Amino acid sequence: MFELWLLLYCAAVGFVAAGLASSFFQLVTRRQVSFAIPRPRIIECFVAAVSFAFLGPYIVARGAVRAVRADKRPVTWLVGGLAVAGVWSACSGIVVLDLALAMRSSLLA
Repeated sequence: MFELWLLLYCAAVGFVAAGLASSFFQLVTRRQVSFAIPRPRIIECFVAAVSFAFLGPYIVARGAVRAVRADKRPVTWLVGGLAVAGVWSACSGIVVLDLALAMRSSLLA
């Protein structure tokens, strides 16, 4: 049971990190986050791929909600999209928490 709560905590941390990063992206660029790459240069493609790894759960969840609301898709689209976003958020949350713990241990050492 402890592992399930830990997984849910990691998913919450990952989704919050994705939401904060996407809000920062929207603040800086004044456009919404999407999986589109505006200019296909090598360095921009690399930066976009790395940022999509952390922004992905927010993009997928937002797309699932919009598909059900605006496009009148079945609710199974929402469930599937949120399931993908949840698993992706858990993976991102593990990375974020590991990074936070590594930074904490390096500051205390």
